[in-house]
Amino acid sequence: MAREKCTLESRLVSQAPPVFLRKLPPSLEGRPSEQRWFALARLQERTAIVKWYVVNTRPREETRAVEHLTREGYQCLYPRIRRTLRTTKGVVDRVESLFPNYLFLHANPMTDNLARVRSTRGVRNLVRFGLEPAEVPPDVIGELQFLGDKQSGVIKLTGAARQAVAAKFADSALVDFSGVFLTSDGSERVILLMRVLGEYNKVNLPEDQLEGSQAAA
Repeated sequence: MAREKCTLESRLVSQAPPVFLRKLPPSLEGRPSEQRWFALARLQERTAIVKWYVVNTRPREETRAVEHLTREGYQCLYPRIRRTLRTTKGVVDRVESLFPNYLFLHANPMTDNLARVRSTRGVRNLVRFGLEPAEVPPDVIGELQFLGDKQSGVIKLTGAARQAVAAKFADSALVDFSGVFLTSDGSERVILLMRVLGEYNKVNLPEDQLEGSQAAA
């Protein structure tokens, strides 16, 4: 039994992401797999930070991307909006992507291999600023989840509700997000989303990178 346990621990250590193994103290080099495994488990607990990222899908393949990313174990948020339109045939309801060709992905950057997201069917790439995937402000995700229907996830807002959402963010750091629900143009909503991401990820750069960018300016 002890031998089987040792074999299992050795396998877990050997399969651990390289980023974790590099963070293990040098004093653990050559130590029994059991000691390394417990140290690795504690490290994973401390660094279990799950974040939301933005996936750029292939044109009109958001649903396909969600399907395949979900199969791979990821949690996705694909916000859609229901709009009432007046046409020659009368009033019709249309459901469309809130951010055409974009959706959100929940992942742990320390344990999930984000590189494989790009090779998933329906996916073009992760949105990045520099070399790092763009992180989504928690307040943006929280608002989208709150507004979406509990069953379908589809967002349906009246004129008054749109104004209320806009007012909520008008005086915040996410001011650009306030305009997302005021426009019926999907491409404009994407532009506003990218502005939000740009400001948020600039603020969250390490201090040394911020100092470097300011010096360059």
